[in-house]
Amino acid sequence: MTPTGHLYYSDWGNKPHIGKCGLDGSGRRWFIHSKSIGWPNGLSLCQITKRLFWVDAKLDIVESCDRDGGNRVQLSKLYAPHPFAISVFEDFVYWTDWMTMAIHRAHRLTGLQHSVLLNSSHRLMGLQVCAFTDRLSTVTNIPCFRISSSLLQGDVS
Repeated sequence: MTPTGHLYYSDWGNKPHIGKCGLDGSGRRWFIHSKSIGWPNGLSLCQITKRLFWVDAKLDIVESCDRDGGNRVQLSKLYAPHPFAISVFEDFVYWTDWMTMAIHRAHRLTGLQHSVLLNSSHRLMGLQVCAFTDRLSTVTNIPCFRISSSLLQGDVS
């Protein structure tokens, strides 16, 4: 979900695609769909660039586009033999990979600065970066943020 009220989703069906709709399901539309998409997995929206990132477990790539599907870019320098889940935070993209059975990290624009953060003995599924920073304190017009900020500060009025 973005502050503009959209839900982004991926579909592996007969016609693989990435789409978006309103939070009530209205206005549904596909914006990434072609023969150049296979099994679009985890989606992650970069709050800095407003780009949507996803992994494709069939084509073994990581890609991104703007929020309406334009300016599609593949991170070609990225080592991702079979990516499954993805999360983006600040300058880095994080993903799980079923071939390496690890969590990886690389620069979100270049795919360089690659490192393995965690090795596992099995295939890792989901991944989500949760980071708490003071930068969020400037976001006060989002109702959920106001409520959670009040609770964190002990103000439950």
